[in-house]
Amino acid sequence: MITVSGMKIGCFTPVKDRELYLRSCLMQMMLQTRLPDAHIVLINGENAASYDLRAVADLIEPWMSLVPIARSMTTREAYTLALELLLQSDVEIFFKIDSDDIYCRNYIEVILEQIASRGLHERQQGFCLNLVDQLWLNASPDGSATIRDYTFRTGLGISKEEEARGIRVGAPPTFVFDRPVAELLVRHARRDPYSRERFEDRAWRNILREHEILIELVGTPNPVFGYLRHSGNISTLKKKTP
Repeated sequence: MITVSGMKIGCFTPVKDRELYLRSCLMQMMLQTRLPDAHIVLINGENAASYDLRAVADLIEPWMSLVPIARSMTTREAYTLALELLLQSDVEIFFKIDSDDIYCRNYIEVILEQIASRGLHERQQGFCLNLVDQLWLNASPDGSATIRDYTFRTGLGISKEEEARGIRVGAPPTFVFDRPVAELLVRHARRDPYSRERFEDRAWRNILREHEILIELVGTPNPVFGYLRHSGNISTLKKKTP
């Protein structure tokens, strides 16, 4: 019988021009009550080869891999490539980790418990999980934030065309899935029509829907995740030149 506790888990995170966010991200993963077995950090952008790692050098663990790719990418391209790199390992459950969001210390542990209790890991066609009923943080330029409870069920970027097609989930801030789903996403994300999407959440959501894989909406007794809303998607923004 397959048990979730014995499965290898991995995280993947693209990052671009956001050294301080990356430090926070790595620290949050290091503090997890269930440590990842692997964490791929894809450093993308034209200056990736000269990315200054001094702000995170003391945090790099043997299970972390920082991979520089010296070209600009959309978030769909960056997340898909990071996932493809993680697939080269023996990881069985994949966690999409954003470098700028909030992950409680028991984030991975709680999600693994949800996977086990629902028997998601036993599905032959694969599974994908998305958290709901978590926290929404509106960040201000001065570093402060307003925090409120939020149900990630609808909204978050759904267009009228998508609503007409029956899509209700919105752009999931979290993705957790197994190897069959990871392989499916990598296999199709670079093909039309998905390759026309700039953002990974919309492309991946459509791939899963059109391959009849339901995104499981999972709530937790207490929030274990906080979505940080700031002034722009800095995953793909270029630094301004003076």
